[in-house]
Amino acid sequence: FVLWAMANDPGPYMELFQTDKVASEHAESRLMPNFQNCKLTRDLFPADRHKLRDNQILFSNGHAWYVCGPSIGNLQTKGVRYLRLEEVWMWDQGKEGEAIGRIGDYLKMYTSKVLRISQGGPKDGIEMEQSDWFRAYHRGVVHEWEVACLGCGQFFDPVFSGQRADGSFYGITWNRYQFPNGDWDLSKCIPTVGFECPHCQHPMMDGAKTKGEWNRTGRYRMVGQDEAMVNQKRDSFHWEAVIDYPWDELVELWLEACNAERRGDLKPKLQFWQKRRAQFRDE
Repeated sequence: FVLWAMANDPGPYMELFQTDKVASEHAESRLMPNFQNCKLTRDLFPADRHKLRDNQILFSNGHAWYVCGPSIGNLQTKGVRYLRLEEVWMWDQGKEGEAIGRIGDYLKMYTSKVLRISQGGPKDGIEMEQSDWFRAYHRGVVHEWEVACLGCGQFFDPVFSGQRADGSFYGITWNRYQFPNGDWDLSKCIPTVGFECPHCQHPMMDGAKTKGEWNRTGRYRMVGQDEAMVNQKRDSFHWEAVIDYPWDELVELWLEACNAERRGDLKPKLQFWQKRRAQFRDE
């Protein structure tokens, strides 16, 4: 999007990562090569700028692109039209508000755009309802990614685990092999991994065919809001790692987390919910 925006509808653009170091590494390895090689932006890209300097690039059309961490020093005195916030669950309280303040003039003209991208949260030590990220996400009209079953063709949410009205479970499945002490036997469980449709129980296997069809048929479904909210200015989108992450790896992470929970360690399970399921969860 930043490439398109700089070429077609330009304005000051800021990308904020969790730290300056992460921002610099992402810029050098991902973003700078895109600017230099995309035919829409390479003529705008300064010929003498092979390295990021002072966290910014000034394009020949007069608009600047900034990439940095969310410190107050990085945010002051800069006005931007486009703002991307990365992994905002990790930010200290109040930093998101400081960042949003940078679009003030463009907000007044209804030409600003803000994109927040993150796993679930909240950050340690912050109550769920007080989390800036939690509140920002739920202020938008929520949309959930859904795909069509390869068997019956009905749509469903491709979640790691869901529950039908009769109490049975669907989603990622595996045969139940456990040791006498109750721990999961990963070496036996993981080779049996599959996915079960919530409607027809059609089994699907991980691979290019399944995920290719899910990608082709996938669409966003508005969740829990009525038509009166469709024209709101904010939209929120959610999907789980099931759509693009190896299922055997997901099951391994989950079963290891379950084994850890039996020993009193909740962290692996919490991380699974927040990172792989992108859910707002705390201990």
